[in-house]
Amino acid sequence: MTLQSRLEICDMRHTGYRDGHLFVIRDKSSSDSDMAFIRIALTDQLLDIQRRSRLLDNIVSPYLIHRAPKDRRREWIDKKPHWTYVMPDYLTKAFAKVRDSIPRFAAMSEAERPTYHEARGLGSRIYIAQGMSESAIQALMTHAHRRTTQIYLDKGISALTDADYVPVVAPLKLSEVLK
Repeated sequence: MTLQSRLEICDMRHTGYRDGHLFVIRDKSSSDSDMAFIRIALTDQLLDIQRRSRLLDNIVSPYLIHRAPKDRRREWIDKKPHWTYVMPDYLTKAFAKVRDSIPRFAAMSEAERPTYHEARGLGSRIYIAQGMSESAIQALMTHAHRRTTQIYLDKGISALTDADYVPVVAPLKLSEVLK
């Protein structure tokens, strides 16, 4: 619904819901662009997600997406900002587990089943079909560059020209490293 990446979904906090908006910071691009700082107007569905996050379990967590780990081993908890925090890799695995429990997707081969990342792209294409502008989708996805959003919209590869690629060099010689 919000087209956010795994990291932003895992980092969403209840305190991000304020003044009629959901405030999101995309850490990946926060130093690159103002586009990384967005506020999404709250809808009934976004409010319902927050309500269900608070009511469906007896866990008090600052995070919208959270869980009680099976084991509270110190070495695992120390790697997290809070003991209920869901790591992005865990979110990916949980997404796959739920996806695979849905008969429509379970009937597909594993290679055909959509990933979390592909679902994000699907959301962007649904918004385009509903008439949302590419610039609005770019802002929602917190992309600093239009061409990144176009990749999600399945326009990317054909829309890119050689001039869109950043020239770089890779002069490392493995023979020098292995000496």
